[in-house]
Amino acid sequence: QAIAIIDAAAAELASLVERKCTAPAINATVFPRTPAQSFWTASPYSLNAGLAWYVDFNAGDVAAAPKTGARNIRLVRGGN
Repeated sequence: QAIAIIDAAAAELASLVERKCTAPAINATVFPRTPAQSFWTASPYSLNAGLAWYVDFNAGDVAAAPKTGARNIRLVRGGN
């Protein structure tokens, strides 16, 4: 049985999930106006090149879906 590995980019976006919050499952004080919707990560799904990881900020789930699906993106600034 193969196991998909979530990489650093997906893990970083998933780290924004606030489990005690729902709809959106994120700290609204720190990240105001974040919709309770899913956001693509920059990470392909290791077991299927047609899939990519996403984080759902409605319930806080992390999963993979076909890259053809419509989801939000979250722009981030690099370190330094």
